[in-house]
Amino acid sequence: MIDGVVSRRVLRGRTVQRLLPDLLPLIDGTRTWHELAAAVEVPEATIRQVLGILYSAGLLEDGAAAAPGTGSSLLDFLSRTVDATRYHRSGHEAAAALRSGVVAVLCDDDDLGDAVRTALRSSEVPVGSPHEVVESAQGLIVALSTGSRTQASDRLAAYRDVGIPVLPVTLQPGTATLGPVSYPDHNPCPDCTSHGLRGTGRGSGGVSRDGGLHVRDLLPAFIAHEVVLLLAGVGTARTISEAIVMDEAPLRTSFEFVTRRPGCVSCGTGGTETGSSAFAYEESVAFPPARLTKPRTHQQHFEPANIALSMEQRHHDGLRLALPADVDAGHDTSVAAAVAQTLATAFALKPPAFAPEGKVRRWSPTGGNLGSPQAYFTTRGVPGLPDGRWMYRGDEYAAYRVAEPGAGPSGVELVIVAELYRVWKKYNTFAYRIAALDAGVALSHVAIAAAVLGLPVRNEFGWNAIQLERDYLLDANEQMVVGMVRIGSPS
Repeated sequence: MIDGVVSRRVLRGRTVQRLLPDLLPLIDGTRTWHELAAAVEVPEATIRQVLGILYSAGLLEDGAAAAPGTGSSLLDFLSRTVDATRYHRSGHEAAAALRSGVVAVLCDDDDLGDAVRTALRSSEVPVGSPHEVVESAQGLIVALSTGSRTQASDRLAAYRDVGIPVLPVTLQPGTATLGPVSYPDHNPCPDCTSHGLRGTGRGSGGVSRDGGLHVRDLLPAFIAHEVVLLLAGVGTARTISEAIVMDEAPLRTSFEFVTRRPGCVSCGTGGTETGSSAFAYEESVAFPPARLTKPRTHQQHFEPANIALSMEQRHHDGLRLALPADVDAGHDTSVAAAVAQTLATAFALKPPAFAPEGKVRRWSPTGGNLGSPQAYFTTRGVPGLPDGRWMYRGDEYAAYRVAEPGAGPSGVELVIVAELYRVWKKYNTFAYRIAALDAGVALSHVAIAAAVLGLPVRNEFGWNAIQLERDYLLDANEQMVVGMVRIGSPS
């Protein structure tokens, strides 16, 4: 078991356990992986596999090891947390990035401002004036307001407009909020942040039950920690995308997402638009600028748990109906074959001949290769197909009967259902957007395939989701209806 890095890891496997005692002392930055293989007398392919496991666990960094006696607690911290983002190859690079920036603290309370500057300097963060921040290659303004007094919004907006990120911090009785960082091209301006966080926090202003600590006493160290994460590009800096709320009595932290006001003259359009829940959701899952996107995030696609999700399929025990699809298209011209081909085009996996071993390939792309669109359909009076309600299995090119067809028009009623919980396990709240986008792609593939095969298609713009959940025995806790199409027979 490995503890002390970003997340606790358990390394399993006889090869890993046999090699690590001899291998770990040799991984000191002075040997190539070719030399490591020779030193422990194992094939190079095995060394590469073991190093890959260690790298994915956050235990490796590039470059030579620090000389004995030259390290520091800060460098140790940066080395342990650099893997969370992988902006840098090593803790040394992260330390260099930290020291290349300048932070200015604007505070309406002199004593508190001095305490924050002292905490920053103790963490080796360069502290200077706002002018020095503007002149530096990597700078940050910490704007700290106490009580009802706030930093002038036009002054902070001016820093933001010239490219200087602003970290707004507010201290009120019993509660403090940090962030989100107001970047020139990301997150709300400080004025929108102040408006969005109004009334946030549950602190009583009294003495905390957790040892008598006050938020004010903890705030300087809290700010310093967040600034180190931001400037060094390590760990999980929550203020890149949301606000941190710290309450006392009892002492606890929580996180709040803050949206821009659409009509804001600084970060919005300056018009008369008002926000909505749809706008807030889109803001919450919007991609940050490329420079703020963690390289480590993309590598989560290769985590074993996420690879397993891409292979996940929903099961049903009903009567099985084979729906073989003609990959070359056009050989079988029956209506049943056309329906099978349309389903395969939008929802099926590619057969082994079209995909490398152990890889999941789809005819229709999906977010994260998770295959969120799941096809359910009803057949009534379709030549060559028995009547019934069915669940499609794209890995088998088959369908399983889930219920009787019920009354309704002849033809095929195709219901596209998002496997929302599967996507949520990888993407959290972003799953809703992915599911909606995947549904659009699936609908496009259905329309294209049906047009080529001569099947008339009508896209439904509304449906009774509750009734469809009952008709197809859907799991409302994990699935969501995202589309409905009616397919007829060729005229």
